[in-house]
Amino acid sequence: MLRLPRLVLAVAALDSLAMGIWASVFPDQLFTLLQIKTPSDAFLWQVLGVLYLANALCLAGAAIWPVEYGRLTLVPWVGRLLSCGMWLWLLGSHHIAPAHEPLWWLLAHDAVWLVLLTGVLVAHFASRRR
Repeated sequence: MLRLPRLVLAVAALDSLAMGIWASVFPDQLFTLLQIKTPSDAFLWQVLGVLYLANALCLAGAAIWPVEYGRLTLVPWVGRLLSCGMWLWLLGSHHIAPAHEPLWWLLAHDAVWLVLLTGVLVAHFASRRR
């Protein structure tokens, strides 16, 4: 596997680690950022933080051992896809009125990673076919 996909995976692992720590340790900051009252079921954001940490492990494994564990990139790819769906749902939601600018930034963040991880997966599966 080329160096660029490994670098993308390593940086994505660090990003997932940062997102996981942010969501797990400082869950109220997201709601402050979105300018909404912290809901009673806000613990779900902490659960998503733990899932981000699991994604970081998958990405780190894929970066270190790309031939053996490159397929693990599918796990965070699905996670980023679901995150994009969540941000889009919040943008179109009429049930709550979050600040839209931070949501666009969060959506762009996950969408960029989704595109980069798609490129890594395409490169991984193309190299496995040869």
